[in-house]
Amino acid sequence: MALESPLDVDPLGWRVVPHADMVRLGSAGAIVQVGYGMERRHLPSIMRSCRIFGDPRGRVIGHRCLANFGYSGAPLLLVEDGRPLIIGVGSIADPGRSGLASPAERFADGIAAATR
Repeated sequence: MALESPLDVDPLGWRVVPHADMVRLGSAGAIVQVGYGMERRHLPSIMRSCRIFGDPRGRVIGHRCLANFGYSGAPLLLVEDGRPLIIGVGSIADPGRSGLASPAERFADGIAAATR
């Protein structure tokens, strides 16, 4: 499926961030999440300064960002040189507490194949 005409926007970039760096960036308040939760279905919510924790093997990203129903699929973003880069995608949430996300390295091959 293709659009009839191109959109006048640049797609977001993405970046694989090693887990240790992600925890450091999360501790520094450099991670942002944008999503549409059940409390604001038609207007995005932005959580700045998300905290990152969890799996030292880097298979998942544990976070304290927006964690309510509806935030599955919400990107975790690192803003670098004024440009947001997707570093993970939200998956599971414990409402009001914490969530888990898939790191970009889990879907990097699929993105690379789709953009060839």
